[in-house]
Amino acid sequence: MVTEAYQRRCAMTGERSLPVLQASHIKPYAESGPHRVDNGLLLRADPRCRIGCQTRGKLFRRMLRLSMACPAVVVSNDAANRYLNRVKVVPLSSRIDRIYPSEAPVTFEGKPGKAMADQLTTVSKLRLIRRGGTLSSADMDAVERAIRIQLAMV
Repeated sequence: MVTEAYQRRCAMTGERSLPVLQASHIKPYAESGPHRVDNGLLLRADPRCRIGCQTRGKLFRRMLRLSMACPAVVVSNDAANRYLNRVKVVPLSSRIDRIYPSEAPVTFEGKPGKAMADQLTTVSKLRLIRRGGTLSSADMDAVERAIRIQLAMV
């Protein structure tokens, strides 16, 4: 059961009040998505919570596939984050042996890493599954510089 798989917690907010939690399909059942636990997320049923909880600079794990979640930082502006069902994110990596001009050194989950602005992408808020903290102001400035370099805006 999805509720137990997520330890009775919302995958995005950590909310534990069962009356407001709802099991949802990752790939919609109507589009041949399997009706199995590994195709499910436990989310707050209150859509206002899901709409407003992604804020600029917050770190999340984003689902790439059912078995793989990768860290990313939200870089879209908070006004867009509040009203749209999608956000702009920059993926993070712990491989720092080489940092290119379109990448920014950052610290996430207490460890050194890099933000890869060359992989800037748009994702559905439903793909963001676990909050992981917030980048520091200095790290966000470095990410913004890397995005400007990648988009030739310098």
